[in-house]
Amino acid sequence: MRLPKLTFSRRIFLLFLVSIVIPMVLIFWFSYQHVGEQLDEQNFRRLHQQVRSTSLSIYERLLFLKAELILLSSRLPDEMISSGRFSDDGIYVFEDSVYERFSCIFFQNAAITIPIYGKPRGRLQLSEINIEMLRNEKTVLMDQDMGGKFPTLFMIVPVVANSPDKGVIWGEISPEYLWGIGSMYTLPPMTDLFVIDPNRRLLIASGDYHDVSLDCITGAGSDDTIQRTNWSYGGEDHVVVCRKLFIEGQFSVPGWTIVLSRSENDIRRSLENFNLVFSLLFILALLVVLLISAISIRRSLKPLLELRSATRTIASGNFDTKLEISSGDEFEELADDFNQMGEKLHRQFKELRLNAEIGRHMASSLDAQKIANGVLKSICRYLDFDAGFLGWGCAESGIFEETGSYGINQKHHQELIRHCQFLLKMQNPSIENEQEPIFIAMPSLAQIVGADSGIYRPLRFAHPLSGIVIVFKKRAGLLSENTKKRLSSIVDELSVCLSNIYYHNRFLESEKKFRSIFENSAAGIALLDIHGRFIKANPSLCRMLGYSEAELLTKTSEELLSDEDRSKVIRIYQELQDGKRDAGFLEERYIHKDGQTIWAVVGHSLLRNQAGQPAYYIDLAQDISELKQVREKNKTLEKHLQQAQKMEALGTLAGGIAHDFNNILMAIMGFSELALLEVQASDPCHAKITQVLKAASRASDLVKQILTFSRQDLLEKQKINFICLVKESLKLIRATFPANIKIEEDYENKRATVMADPTQIHQLVMNLCANAYYAMKEKETGILRLEIRSAKLPPSHLLQSPLDNNNGGLWLRFSVSDNGWGILPQDLDRIFEPYFTTKPMGEGTGLGLAVVHGIMTKLGGYIDVQSRQGEGTRFDLFFPVYQETDESEKPQSTVVVSGEERVMFVDDEPYLVEIGQKMLEKLGYRVETFMDPLEALEAFRKDPYAYDLVITDKSMPHMNGQNLAVALRAIRPDLPIVISSGYHDKKNPETGSNLSRRIIYIDKPLRYADLAKVIREILD
Repeated sequence: MRLPKLTFSRRIFLLFLVSIVIPMVLIFWFSYQHVGEQLDEQNFRRLHQQVRSTSLSIYERLLFLKAELILLSSRLPDEMISSGRFSDDGIYVFEDSVYERFSCIFFQNAAITIPIYGKPRGRLQLSEINIEMLRNEKTVLMDQDMGGKFPTLFMIVPVVANSPDKGVIWGEISPEYLWGIGSMYTLPPMTDLFVIDPNRRLLIASGDYHDVSLDCITGAGSDDTIQRTNWSYGGEDHVVVCRKLFIEGQFSVPGWTIVLSRSENDIRRSLENFNLVFSLLFILALLVVLLISAISIRRSLKPLLELRSATRTIASGNFDTKLEISSGDEFEELADDFNQMGEKLHRQFKELRLNAEIGRHMASSLDAQKIANGVLKSICRYLDFDAGFLGWGCAESGIFEETGSYGINQKHHQELIRHCQFLLKMQNPSIENEQEPIFIAMPSLAQIVGADSGIYRPLRFAHPLSGIVIVFKKRAGLLSENTKKRLSSIVDELSVCLSNIYYHNRFLESEKKFRSIFENSAAGIALLDIHGRFIKANPSLCRMLGYSEAELLTKTSEELLSDEDRSKVIRIYQELQDGKRDAGFLEERYIHKDGQTIWAVVGHSLLRNQAGQPAYYIDLAQDISELKQVREKNKTLEKHLQQAQKMEALGTLAGGIAHDFNNILMAIMGFSELALLEVQASDPCHAKITQVLKAASRASDLVKQILTFSRQDLLEKQKINFICLVKESLKLIRATFPANIKIEEDYENKRATVMADPTQIHQLVMNLCANAYYAMKEKETGILRLEIRSAKLPPSHLLQSPLDNNNGGLWLRFSVSDNGWGILPQDLDRIFEPYFTTKPMGEGTGLGLAVVHGIMTKLGGYIDVQSRQGEGTRFDLFFPVYQETDESEKPQSTVVVSGEERVMFVDDEPYLVEIGQKMLEKLGYRVETFMDPLEALEAFRKDPYAYDLVITDKSMPHMNGQNLAVALRAIRPDLPIVISSGYHDKKNPETGSNLSRRIIYIDKPLRYADLAKVIREILD
């Protein structure tokens, strides 16, 4: 660390470093380490000496005990040894020391055990090994567990050397003698003695031997080898020193291990005492050094304390403080620099406070007058002015919009305004260049407010704003350059602030107008970023899409667009970014929150930033869903109108053709029937004429079918054979189907009769088969199957069946099935909706199944649909079966009824007149024919009651049959009339009350039997 180049700092730092920290720490550390090592080594050496002396003492005592027993054996009489008996007076006196060293001594041979001293605890047995050792002049040491704390030791010597068979002397060693080392050698405190045999069995212990683990004792290799280890017992850690006692040379045991254990707490106690004394000395020395250092530092830092006091005084706002220090060092120089700094701070503080107040005035409000008053007050307060005035407004009008003043009397206020407005008219005080504006003295203005001098300064506004600032001083004097610069800077800041306020207010007005337009616009408006995310949306757009503004801000415009329009809008956005167009308009489909499709006309435009980069999109959307529906409805109505016009034209054409064609058929059928009346049934011509009549009948049916398809009048239900109508429809369908589609028919009920309109049944079959063909047109082999069965109504429709249905519970099931691609499950519920179709644009109207559903509803029937994707579709249509009444079941009479009344027959075709006349005459009637209706009318007028019946054609020149009937009824109201026509339009009912009775309309061609029946019905 580099020290500062100051005398007092170096002195304090070196004093603290040299006197306290380094020496004390080093001394304490090294002393502690050295003393601890010495004490530990000293304790180990002491234990080392003690274990050595203890092992030698035990070995000496064992040798002494051996000598005692050998000496005793030498004193025994030979007869006792040989006989194994003591003499009666055999009392042997031993030295007193023998009683201390042995607890008892006894003689033992193979036969007897004789006590010599004390009382033996029993007969002891010698092993072969022990006997062998006695023979080899070794003394046997044995230990036996006699129920004491430790094993009892026995020493055995032979009575005769090398002859243990003659007897041995046993001596039970006294533990107090053998292990009484502590009485001879005082062991240190907290030191315990342990002796273990080679089998790690404890022979003696002076401590708490129950907690001792002997596994750590491994012994030593020689007498001089001492092992050092650690163990723990009695709740304390101990240092252990052990030495092996080698006694194999004299005794039978291999050797014992002598163990001395001393508590570590006792060993460390001396070290702790040393640490305590040393710590006290260290603390005392540290306190002395700190005291000396504090005195020296206090004396050195006294000038700094004075400097701190002066600094705090200046910080409180008193800049007149002077610091006087005469120390002759750096502190004296620092005091001089501090005084100069205080003077500069005083000046800068005034400027800073002026800046702070100016900034606070400008930032605290958007009121221009309030800001001007506050700024003028601060200028006068800190720049030694007494009053000030400010005015600003529009340069074109020269009238102040805002004014501010400080120290100006109210009576002088208006006069100052007039002078300032004059200055604005004389010269434009707005300055836009970079030159420094000058201050202009205005003594005349100063006199107005009672001041000695006054100056004004134009505000640096850009057009159209202009303004002026005037300050006054009661005491005459020149302004310093610093004051001019400061005043100029304040005026410039004020100009910027007032300009910002002006344009901010204009912006607020503009923003308010824009927000009002944005929020209240009937069209939806959205602001989006360049990625299409919503930034802002007005309420109209939220209502149109069903989302709140917060929900729209989490979405993009692409998410709300339909799949069909998304690519179009993306292309518009890209073209706007590339500059290829300025705006784009599209009819787009949006997805409402509830899933509905919303049609809207959307205008897209792009806003760019100052750099010309794309910034925002603006989308203006107008909901045209209702207009779209009206358009679609108009298109549908237009289609319907075109269809109606087509059908009307077709009906007109078909009616004209049918009229002429039926006239021709009537001639064919009439002459055929007349021929059959004249030809016998056995005649070969009879069969040929019959075939001609059948062909004409089929032609007549074909004409009726054409008229049925072309008629747009109200169709009526009638009893029909359902199978016949299906077959007739298939005749037309087969011609349009390709060869790869096979049509299968299966009709169980051959006489299926229902009440329906034939045209509607034709339409129903055609629509179902057309849909089946479209589903199979891409298959290699398609199968269209039509079935007709008697069936029961499915359970799903039982509750819908009306109770007053007169079909007796019988239903006819008409099934149309195909093996096409099937219907999607999600489309099954919508197939009967009008205009719903899955076909591509231009290939379907979506009305086919809707028409089928409408027909079945009118007929009181039901529809079931079954479909599997890829396997095909089956439509089951249930029709109520028509029940024949008793009257309808009666066979109709085939007898042709004739008559003799007089009939007027009117027709414009000669061959029809001929046929009519011959038919009527064959029936027995008297006939008068006319080819001109006017001639017929004139003949009727001459004799109205000469005719019983009038039969007239409907379409004739000069007068049609209906008008002729009206004219005849005018003459004779009760006249029966039959009107025949090749085409009868039911949409135009006949008028006239006199035509409501006894009039029959019949269709051509007229059959012989039908004509006879009609005439009798109207006449009878």
